[in-house]
Amino acid sequence: MLDLAARRHADFVMRSVGDGLPGQPGFVARSWHRCIKDYRLDPAGAFALAGLSRDRLAACKEHNAHLLVSARAEAYSLYRQLPDRDTLVVIADANGTVLETLGDGVFVRQAARIGMCPGSDWSERACGTNGIGTSLAERRPLVIDRAEHFFPSLTGLSCCAAPIFDECDQLVGALDVTSESDLSAEHFRMLIGMSANTIENRLFEARYGHLHLVHLHSRRELLHTFHEGLVALDDSGEVVAANRSATLHLGCAGLVGRNARDVLEIGLNELLGRAAESAGYPRPLTAAGGRSIFVYMKPPRRRVAAPRTAGGAPVPEAPRRDWGDAGVERDFSRAAMVYEKGIHVLLQGETGCGKEVFARALHEAGSRAAGPFVAVNCAALPETLIESELFGYRGGAFTGASREGRRGRILAADKGTLLLDEIGDMPLALQARLLRVLEEKEVTPLGGESAVKVDLRVVCATHRDLQQMVAEGSFRRDLYFRLASFTVELPPLRLRSGRAGLIRSVLAEVAPGAALAPAALASLAAYAWPGNLRQLRNVLETAAALAGGATIDSADLPPEIHPGDGFGALPELDEALPRGAADPDEGEGAELSCLEQAARGAMLRLLERYRWNITRVANELGVSRNTVYRKVERYRLVRD
Repeated sequence: MLDLAARRHADFVMRSVGDGLPGQPGFVARSWHRCIKDYRLDPAGAFALAGLSRDRLAACKEHNAHLLVSARAEAYSLYRQLPDRDTLVVIADANGTVLETLGDGVFVRQAARIGMCPGSDWSERACGTNGIGTSLAERRPLVIDRAEHFFPSLTGLSCCAAPIFDECDQLVGALDVTSESDLSAEHFRMLIGMSANTIENRLFEARYGHLHLVHLHSRRELLHTFHEGLVALDDSGEVVAANRSATLHLGCAGLVGRNARDVLEIGLNELLGRAAESAGYPRPLTAAGGRSIFVYMKPPRRRVAAPRTAGGAPVPEAPRRDWGDAGVERDFSRAAMVYEKGIHVLLQGETGCGKEVFARALHEAGSRAAGPFVAVNCAALPETLIESELFGYRGGAFTGASREGRRGRILAADKGTLLLDEIGDMPLALQARLLRVLEEKEVTPLGGESAVKVDLRVVCATHRDLQQMVAEGSFRRDLYFRLASFTVELPPLRLRSGRAGLIRSVLAEVAPGAALAPAALASLAAYAWPGNLRQLRNVLETAAALAGGATIDSADLPPEIHPGDGFGALPELDEALPRGAADPDEGEGAELSCLEQAARGAMLRLLERYRWNITRVANELGVSRNTVYRKVERYRLVRD
């Protein structure tokens, strides 16, 4: 039974359609008309969303894997830019089926109650006028605000959505933001539209990255933005594909099948020659018709032994590495996706937990694996030297400077990856210089007058709480948000559920051919490892040397490693144990009081809500990260 407000809305929709929809925006009027005349929907009736079964949803996501791979990072970036926490970012396929949602708090559960969850159909035919369905039907970004929805039960929402197209102008999916707050402002529609265009470009690069990619624009500074044109050339110089922006910038349609010389007035070999001469920087070019453009050539993607998804988009294969934790494995896969798209990655975790190993693995898994990997420990360099080490200097720039000068670590990482370890220890004055390098993609050495272009990916790592440092004024807010585009919280070794497998993997690295006796492995797996992976490596190297080629036994281990004999001994933790169980002989929280068991459950739910991002959990609780770690240990919580 409809309440009075719902009845009035339903009557208004029916009356408006009968009267020719006066006063409604054109796309709303057309949508209401379709809902009643074509789909035979009744605004006074209830719409029922039948979700896909788990198997059918999995098949649907597999079919749209190319879209998800290209859209996840942008959806995450978009979510971080939205001011209201009670907001949901949605990725849907071309039929309006919700594939994934991203959000926080109770609003996610509230949205799920009305069917805004993976597997549900939000086409116009199913849900009437709404952001996802109507943007797909109208093939344009738009806002459906409150009473513009067809069904009364949706009038409390504001939805802003944009369709996503492939290079053939075929619908691939939609990106939607749904909120109880007002999204009707023009800048929201523009923001969603820009995000959708960025996803389209990423889809293009993922699908045609094995060819010669030409990035072009009439303005140099708009290259590598969602505005840029993209043209894919095969080895003969023939255009295999081009996006809509390329058609606009070149001023001609029907690019596919034509030779580069016909549209750019320069052949592939000449393009490659110019790209080599310019060291990969944009070059001006006069294309057919006298149009002035800037061109950047991207070499074909390095062939990798990676499976092709059902959607046809190749995904780089991560190195075969045992992270000792299923959650870290998932985080690495997601980090590899965003890193490959040029998004900065911030690694947080205790000292020795493997941040540099993680960063190097990102580098080796991506298209820049053949380039340099340069690691700089900001805490290990004296404050007086860190500037010259990072940015380099001209000969004679200061007293004690070498006559030849120095290139600096940033330029040494050109075409590769720069790891800034312990970024929290970088002096404030240098933080401003680093921010300029990231924004302008160029560096000016000390004593130099001209800037040098640099092309690099940046991964930062820290054991400090950067958000707290920002609040205290010891770390720049603008730099933090620049670096923390995608954050990974690496758990300490003592909290990783698959420690036994990780120990065997590390042993194979430090002492190939060495073996562990079951008792020794059990002792190692039970230890708390205050020094994390760094301590583990040292212990295994020493134990292997003491064993002298024989199987490592408990007698070869330091005394503190034996359970109950030293710091931090924990019950043995095997890979097969269920989530939350730390001791095979005890139930979850068996030694906890009733209140503590309730607190344990609340903590576990909070950790799962934030995907075990310790920093975000600490912010939610208003405590330090160390406090959260202590609670995790106290309650014996393990990430599944």
